[in-house]
Amino acid sequence: MDIADLLRANAPGTQPGAVIERLGQGIAALERHAWHGNVRELRNAMERAAIFSRSTTLDVDDLDFLSSSAGAETQGIVAEDLPAALEQLERKMITTALAQSGGNRTEAARKLGIHRQLLHTKMTKYGLT
Repeated sequence: MDIADLLRANAPGTQPGAVIERLGQGIAALERHAWHGNVRELRNAMERAAIFSRSTTLDVDDLDFLSSSAGAETQGIVAEDLPAALEQLERKMITTALAQSGGNRTEAARKLGIHRQLLHTKMTKYGLT
């Protein structure tokens, strides 16, 4: 059984095929992911993506959490105290989001889950403008 069949069979409260239409290009990300769990893991991933999606169509960007390994954002962060570590993490995440969005600040802010103005303020603070 492939991912599309599992989604059709296990999408609670949707019409058959509705989830697939709402996924758009996200179906490819779901098919590439190595599902170590079971159908429950797939359902949880879909619920998480639906909650955090900013539109009615789930796309590849809404499923980014599937490809990032736990703790990947903290690699290379060395700091003496928590505030310094948080600044390093924030700077790294902003830089990554900007690179992934081709420098588009609105898109980078969306990826980070913050307002565009807050992104601009943090970019100024860290000298990223």
